[in-house]
Order: sequence, then structure tokens, then C-alpha cells
Amino acid sequence: DYIELLLRSSRWQEAVTRLAAALNDDRKSFCSVKGKTRRQLWLDLCDIVARHAADIPISGLNVESVLRSGIRQFTDEVGMLWNSLADYYSRRGLYAKARDVFENGLNAVLTARDFGIIFEGYAQFEQSLLAAKLDASDGEVDNGYLDDGEFWLNGGDDTDFLIARIELLFDRRPKLLNCVLLRQNPHNVEQWRRRVTLFDGDPSTQVSTYVQALKTVDPMKAAGKPHTLWVDFARMYESRNLLDSAEEGYASELQVGRPPRYRFGANGRKWNYAHNNFEKALQLMRQATAEPSVEVKKRAAADGNEPVQMKLHKSLRVWSAYVDLEESLGSVESTRDVYDRMLDLKIATPQIILNYASFLEEHKYFEDAFKIYERG
Repeated sequence: DYIELLLRSSRWQEAVTRLAAALNDDRKSFCSVKGKTRRQLWLDLCDIVARHAADIPISGLNVESVLRSGIRQFTDEVGMLWNSLADYYSRRGLYAKARDVFENGLNAVLTARDFGIIFEGYAQFEQSLLAAKLDASDGEVDNGYLDDGEFWLNGGDDTDFLIARIELLFDRRPKLLNCVLLRQNPHNVEQWRRRVTLFDGDPSTQVSTYVQALKTVDPMKAAGKPHTLWVDFARMYESRNLLDSAEEGYASELQVGRPPRYRFGANGRKWNYAHNNFEKALQLMRQATAEPSVEVKKRAAADGNEPVQMKLHKSLRVWSAYVDLEESLGSVESTRDVYDRMLDLKIATPQIILNYASFLEEHKYFEDAFKIYERG
């Protein structure tokens, strides 16, 4: 009751002191007869110190400490509390400090809702400064001079600068929001890919973004397909005719934890075909289909972390691509070896059997073709 009386009487300093004393009660013996929770009292305190900053002496209460304490405690109200802290400095005329608070808030929040609250407050703050500047400029005449004849540049008219600030803020919005979503889940592959597109026209920033994404995303925790980051990175280099870097990117796909089984062989093979690197295409397929060593198998069985090679060496898509390459580029014996390995791994389909038999017939191995039918 006493605190409400002080608020009605505009005794802000004393009201804040009483509220702070109630909240600082370590024994928590204070219980509001109005039914207000400690959370509600905290928010009331934050609101009062922000709205009536000019009436509360700095020496009386560490307002920033109060508001930042509220930000740490009430995670569902951080957007409003960041705005309150910025409003506190704005009302004291500390506009640069208020901007710093808005920027800190945008770079700290973890939800799109809080981001929206802070961004809207930030935009209103900048627009209010511009409106105040325009109102103060009413004394200027249309020829670009102030009333006393001084040219406006010398008079310190920063209207254009304030307009540019607002435009820049809205231009930065997609990137800032993307940062929020990545703070929520740094392993979100699609958000990293979207971030790269936000820097179209800035190749160096795109490269640094890809590098940061590839260092950050854990394939075991990834939301999305982590191998697509390597593919996109390689294609970016390829589009700029930096073929060595592109090849490294495609080859690095093999190190990604859990991509779809066919992607490594398909992307690498297509790239080498496109650039007439037929021998490298064959080497890549041989690498992809190589059976993991006993040591690798034991390690995978022990820790449960199955490497990519355990999946790739039995992938029908990869083997089909491999045998096509061997038929086109290899010898008859090397092609037969690939078909035989597919049969040994028990991944051959009826179509593979028919293709193998037809291949042998074309090269006059009729007895062997008959055996393949029997084996199939």
C-alpha cells in the first residue's frame, strides 16, 4: 500500500528504494498482500526505473545492474527488459549508450519473439531521433541555409546520417534474425545455407561463412544434410573456375558424418565428368567403394560411431555409377572385377545380373555369361 501511495505521489526514488528492499529480502519473508509474485514486482521495478530515469539519482540505485539482473532471471521477458534498459539511457540523453544496449540485445536473444520486440524498439528509437531532428530543423529555409545564414553542413545537420542509420538497420534485419536462429541451434544446416545467400555479391564473406559453418556443424547433431555445405562450397569455387579448390571441397564430403549414401560418389563423379578428369573420377569411385579395414570396423563396433565408408562400400547407387565408369573407361577385366565384387557383397539386383551377362556376351565370353545367369 505504501509503495502504491508513493507511486501515485510521483515519489519515484523512494518507491524504487522500497521495492528494491522488498526484493532484496534474503529470507523472502516479504509477501505482497496484493497477490503480486516476485516476478511481477521485479518487472514493476524495471519499468519504473526505465520510465522515470531522470527522477532517480544515479547514486541512489544502480539501474543498469537491476535491469541486467532481471534479464538474467526472467528469460521469457528479455526482449522487454532490454528495451527498458535502452529506454533508461535514452531518457537520460545517452543515445549512443542506448544504441549499444539495443545492439547487445539483438546479439544476445535466443528467440525470434524477443528479437522482434527489441528490433521494433530499436527502430522506434531511431525514428524518434529523426523526428526530433526534423522538428528542430523547422527554422531552416529551403535554400539549404539556417536562419542565421550558416550553411547546414557547418550547422551540424545530421538528418541524412540519421536516415542512413534507419535504412541500414532495416537492411541488417535478415542477417540479425539469422544469427538468432543459429544461436538457437548452431547445427542447423539450412540456416547456414540461408546465411550464405544473404551475402550475395560478397565472395570473401561467403567463404568465411562456409568455413565457420563447416567448423561449427557437428554431423551427429545436424538438423538437415551437412554434406550440402561442402557441395555448395565446392560449387561456389567451381562457378569462379577455381577448380582445385572445388575438387578439395567435393573430396572433403567423405569426411562428413552421415550423408545420404549416394551423394559422395554422385557429386564427385559428376564434377570430374564435367571437367574431363576421367582418371580422377575412377579413383574417386574406387575410394568410395573400398571396403573398410578390420580396424575401422572394430572401432565402429566399439563406439557406435559408424563412419561414412561403412555405408558407402555397399551403396548400390555408388556401385552402379562405378561399373558404368569402368565399362566406359576401364578394361574388360577391371569391369568384370567390379561386377564380381557386387555379387560378392550381395547387392546386385536382377538388372545388374542381366547387364553383367550382356556385357560378357558382347565380349564373346559365352560360358562365363551362362555362369553369371546361374549364379544370379
